[in-house]
Amino acid sequence: MDAGETTGGLIEYWRILRRRKGTVILIGFIGLALGFLISLPQTPVYQARASLEVQDMNQDFLNMRQVTPESQSYTALTDIQTQIKILQSETLRARTMAKLKITDAQDLKPQASRLAVWRRAFNLPEPEGLDARESQRKAADRSLKVRAAGQTRIIELLVDSTDPALAASFANTLANEYIDQNMEARWKMSQRTGDWLGRQIDDMRIKLERSEDALQAYARRAGLLFTGGSGGDKEGKQNISEAKLSQIQQSLSSASADRVSKQSRYEMATTSPAETLPDVLNDSILRDYQSKLTDIRRQIAELSATYTPEYSKVKRFQAEAQTIEAALGIERAAILKRIKNDL
Repeated sequence: MDAGETTGGLIEYWRILRRRKGTVILIGFIGLALGFLISLPQTPVYQARASLEVQDMNQDFLNMRQVTPESQSYTALTDIQTQIKILQSETLRARTMAKLKITDAQDLKPQASRLAVWRRAFNLPEPEGLDARESQRKAADRSLKVRAAGQTRIIELLVDSTDPALAASFANTLANEYIDQNMEARWKMSQRTGDWLGRQIDDMRIKLERSEDALQAYARRAGLLFTGGSGGDKEGKQNISEAKLSQIQQSLSSASADRVSKQSRYEMATTSPAETLPDVLNDSILRDYQSKLTDIRRQIAELSATYTPEYSKVKRFQAEAQTIEAALGIERAAILKRIKNDL
């Protein structure tokens, strides 16, 4: 087929369309009207996103690493998957739903939707406000998606709802309830640890008293005397107990002073510039880096008096200075992290 035949066919099609233009316009108008009528009652769906950062736990709390050495195989990836399961748990979602019910009952105002407009147009009965809100909450709960953001410690919460305020409120409430639940779990664990330690101390005190009673009985049978007390068995027993108590008090004072010192270092590290911290100023590696950086800057200044910045030697010294500055930043960050880990 040549160019003339192609042109002739297109002209013929154009003539047909011109003759039927009324039909074509009518069909297009009907399609637009149908599309509008179909999309009008549909309620848009909004998606809210919240992000959570999962912090590493202190695996050597109360020297537990020596008690349970298998805990050293614990990995951050395993913890992320565990936290995702907790966020998807029925208990946490039930807490979130209960919190949202309280919030809705206090200050939520019903919002008109497109479906409500159509109900009023056709005189259809309006659903109960609380029932509709409960349905929206359940739909948001069913749409919940929890995922890890790549190879990071960030967890993302995705919630879909026809009400953007409800979607955002559900995601934020779930995140807050997750944080509160973690704090409660850690508090309960601390309480259980304290109770366990208290029972252990009581058991040790009972054993100590029994041992002292046995020691006093043996001393009486063997005719031995304790040089620490002249008031009899009772005073001798008190001397032993007082010595133990004094030793415990000294240990407590030492531990308290150590904690206060490390807390002071940490607070200073978080409120003062890194260059002014004693740990940074007294670090031999940082002093060496600073000395090299000062020397390189001096050489750059001397060369800049004669050569332009594009001179090869000037560019080489500038690259060395940038490398040393980056190393300085890494070392300062490592010192600040060590201070935090010590606390």
